[in-house]
Amino acid sequence: MVEKYKPKYNARGKRKSAEDEKTYSVAEKRESHENAYRPWTAEDDEELSRLEKEGKSIGELALIFGRNRGAITSRLKKINEKHSFSK
Repeated sequence: MVEKYKPKYNARGKRKSAEDEKTYSVAEKRESHENAYRPWTAEDDEELSRLEKEGKSIGELALIFGRNRGAITSRLKKINEKHSFSK
């Protein structure tokens, strides 16, 4: 059936190819976001949380921390989840 209908979301038979590889390197990402892929420290988490509570936007936080907007959003989510478990 899979071969006959070739469903769009078929995972069977998919193999890694050169096309599946990342099209960028960490060095390239760091040209625009200096801290891309660097580990977050406890101090970073505290500062990020404090600045968010002060009302800084995601874009402002991205500039301050040298990371992209997705990294900021993901980290805030992780921090908030951690705080909800510790209550």
